Amino acid sequence: MIYSDLYNPVLPQAYEGNIIYLSDIEIGGGVFVGIPEYSNAMVSDFIKIYWDGKVVDEYYLTELSDVFPIAFCISSEIDVGSHELYYMVTDIANNVSTSDHLTVIISDGDNPGEYPPPEFTDAVDGVIFWKKIKNNNGTYVHITPYDDISLGDTLHVYFSKGGHVYYKVITVDAGGVSNGINFLLGYDFISLSGDGELSSYYQVFDASMSFKGSSDKAVVVIKDDDNNDDEIDITVTKGSSNTDYSAIHVYPFNYGLVKGKAGKDITITTSNEVLFSPEGISTITGRIDDNGLLYFKLYSSYQGEFDVVAYETNSVNVEVRGWTNFSPYYRGNGNIHAINYSTGAPCDGITPCSIYLKATPGNNISLVRVRILNGSAMIVGYGGQIADILLNDDFSAEVNIVNSSSEVVNIELSLPESSGSVNYIKQVFVSY
Repeated sequence: MIYSDLYNPVLPQAYEGNIIYLSDIEIGGGVFVGIPEYSNAMVSDFIKIYWDGKVVDEYYLTELSDVFPIAFCISSEIDVGSHELYYMVTDIANNVSTSDHLTVIISDGDNPGEYPPPEFTDAVDGVIFWKKIKNNNGTYVHITPYDDISLGDTLHVYFSKGGHVYYKVITVDAGGVSNGINFLLGYDFISLSGDGELSSYYQVFDASMSFKGSSDKAVVVIKDDDNNDDEIDITVTKGSSNTDYSAIHVYPFNYGLVKGKAGKDITITTSNEVLFSPEGISTITGRIDDNGLLYFKLYSSYQGEFDVVAYETNSVNVEVRGWTNFSPYYRGNGNIHAINYSTGAPCDGITPCSIYLKATPGNNISLVRVRILNGSAMIVGYGGQIADILLNDDFSAEVNIVNSSSEVVNIELSLPESSGSVNYIKQVFVSY
């Protein structure tokens, strides 16, 4: 496929044309760039961002839903003056297309206004605990009504954590004028990296999109609550397929763990449509081991989202809630007939993110090649980051990936005996 149209990269911090104040770059930690959804975007597209002719970031497009704009942050060689920005897209057939080259001006002029920083309302003494984030499926952000707040103002709100960035555009309505802006920063973004700082600031534009000024920066620390031995926590992978062995000869699982004080008896329960393995029932009781962990795995014949609740067997008031989902397969490229995978495994080096796939029968295809493209994850049973895995008798395969680091891992799946049969996926390993 040749791309008929690559839209220009977006510069949300620009206050006029492609001009950005150096003060905004210093507050935000760099130049934020957004890649809008371009024509004929496809899963397995490979995007490279260029700044002054050098590659500064890369992105594998592994899904199309709720992905765009894809956010990047350029944090080096961002001196005052003119810079060149563009991006390139390579599709699965190695066709390459390039966006227009933008001239970006970094100005050292005065920022016209200072606004109060965003507030992370879940923070206590500048700290937000992971359990709170998991329970809320994110963390709440409040922007208080600033002095000259007006109906129709547009806010560009920026977030940065562990090398990952996100930005959100909000239009101020009547409720915002009176009460400020409230929203949830989702768990999916926060979990892309482990413990560490989460920072945010925002810019204000009036109804005609004239720049009014920027806020100060807010910074909080994300970490576990190490001082509360009575608490328990839960982490469960998401996305594995429902079980249908007659269609694909694999047994998909979502894996989980409960973290708490060693020796405690824990009851874990879920929906009747979901079963624990190997028990084959929807409620189990186990004991947290000497490392403070209790492992479990789930399977289901049904697709959908399901709650998973853990509580102390002898104290039902000590409870934690999580959730998981079982998802369908999707069509791969070339002779990769079907793919499904899970994500969100704890970075304990034990609990896997899984991949399930099936090749088109015949065509002399005997194996799938798995290649981890970044990070420190490993392929279970192969002791490395690349492996050729023989297919089952129905041309299916199961692959498990583990990691001891909290990070996003890009993985290439290919059928080396079938040209054009390549897919990229992302799996996230999270703090626990």
